[in-house]
Amino acid sequence: MAHSSRHAFEAHTGEVRLVAEAPSRAALFEEVGRAVAELMGPEDRPDRQAGESRAVELDARDDAALLVAWVDELVFLSETQHAVYWDVAVDAVAGGHLSARVRGTPVETLRTAVKAATFHDIEVAEVPHAGGPWRARVVLDV
Repeated sequence: MAHSSRHAFEAHTGEVRLVAEAPSRAALFEEVGRAVAELMGPEDRPDRQAGESRAVELDARDDAALLVAWVDELVFLSETQHAVYWDVAVDAVAGGHLSARVRGTPVETLRTAVKAATFHDIEVAEVPHAGGPWRARVVLDV
């Protein structure tokens, strides 16, 4: 049975907790990227293919730190480029390295200003028994 990617937001005191599931580690990071875009982007969802594509390369000590770096990079790009990165393709994620391509759609204002991802209650795990096999949980400071 094929498992599709999905995400949800949970209320968290003064913050937003993002929980995502996907069938692979790369798909999990893609789903988190789409969730960040959904949280930050306008509700009218402009043409998601309209912007400039850029490469993203990140390194971190483990998957949890890589997830924080990934979210923080998307937030940084959104704030500095005045764009929301709906189109996310993770080419590789392993051994503390992530290689991806993102395409940003220009926006006038961000709907939700995300300050950063936190390490509080973070999880990146392979959990085949939970409908996964990959799940991430990260708290976003908004």
